[in-house]
Amino acid sequence: NRVLEKRNEELKNLVDINLNKKPESPSIQTSDILAKQEIESLVFKFFQQYKVPSAVYDKDGKLLFSIGWKRLCSNLVKNNAATPCCEEGVTQFIPIKPAEKYYHYQCTHGFNALGFPIEIKNKTLGMLVVSQFFKYGEIPEPDAFKDWRHDQHFNEESFSDLLSEIPVLKPTELENIISQGTLLAEMISFIGTKNLEFYKRFNHQLENEQLFNAIKSKLD
Repeated sequence: NRVLEKRNEELKNLVDINLNKKPESPSIQTSDILAKQEIESLVFKFFQQYKVPSAVYDKDGKLLFSIGWKRLCSNLVKNNAATPCCEEGVTQFIPIKPAEKYYHYQCTHGFNALGFPIEIKNKTLGMLVVSQFFKYGEIPEPDAFKDWRHDQHFNEESFSDLLSEIPVLKPTELENIISQGTLLAEMISFIGTKNLEFYKRFNHQLENEQLFNAIKSKLD
């Protein structure tokens, strides 16, 4: 009886230790929550509607996916960068809550970008960016790009063709994009919230299975 009691006490202590020490579960990344097929499909339809380059970034300003980018950008031409400077300009505001529902940024060469925060559980976890467009009546003159001509990556012959690819938005078109971009960001936020809830449930179930297997292994 004394041997059995001692063994039972050992088993009880073993189970208590394992219950208090939860196994590690995979951390949930923003890319798990936002980079989903349904979100990409929404952004793609938005691009089809307005023909303006669009992208989604995570909370750290890392690009998750994009569509419609144009090569005509000083940041792309000179630095062979992956992101237009107008998008870098607007993504710097990701941690800051805007007074309005969006941010606006214009680079030195006249390219514009709009940033719509993606809010999940009252936290900004990313941003929808609509970018690389000119405002109607604010198309820069070719002389505005004269500093590019000294760059080895600049091809002056194709410059006018590249310039013609940049969308030019009239005031009413810009208003529509701001309205629909705000709505799209809200839809992405809703989908992201549902994805987050799914991953939390999945990880909780995984933790329980890992814990059960760990205790079962020790008891065996």
